[in-house]
Amino acid sequence: MPHGRRLGRRHLRANGVSDLEGRPGDALTRERGPRNGVTRPRWWCMGWLRNILSLTTKEERSGLHLEGPGHREVEGPKTFVQLFRALDGWLPEGAILYFESGSPDAEIEAFMVKNRIAEQAHIALGTIWPRPRVFHVPATSETLRKLADIMERHAEPELAVHFHVYRGGTVLLEWHDAFSQPMLVAGSLPEQKVHDLVGRFRSV
Repeated sequence: MPHGRRLGRRHLRANGVSDLEGRPGDALTRERGPRNGVTRPRWWCMGWLRNILSLTTKEERSGLHLEGPGHREVEGPKTFVQLFRALDGWLPEGAILYFESGSPDAEIEAFMVKNRIAEQAHIALGTIWPRPRVFHVPATSETLRKLADIMERHAEPELAVHFHVYRGGTVLLEWHDAFSQPMLVAGSLPEQKVHDLVGRFRSV
């Protein structure tokens, strides 16, 4: 299964992981638990299976995201280096960078652990399996420049599969499957600011 792929119910059913959101009130089907032959309700067994498979929950896949017809779709840059250089000086003060499902080496890992902060808002996970690691990092000019320098030596999937930017309770940029899908920009941003961002992508 491709890393970071978002899967529909039909695919899940086809691969034997349907009904993973069983409810405690479901007493119609009861299955034998993993130990001592104890009979457990089906919802308990499915929860146990979810933990073993490291599947994300509905709650984890709920959260801030761009929704509704107002957002704009733009063609993103080709690399994280171009992205971070374009965002430096464009993002508002207090913006947070969100990274999901990367495969970091020691250099990236050390930087992210050193600079991460607690989530300021829960961003809806874009990954069902396996449960991804996420990092929330303040979008300071120093951070953006350092990340651009680091990514000169790394491939994009090492840092993140999904990349977003938020501020307070608002997602500013949403980029699932970064570099293979269009980037979404919040409709609340002025049109000229969006044009400026696209221009920055082309000039860096």
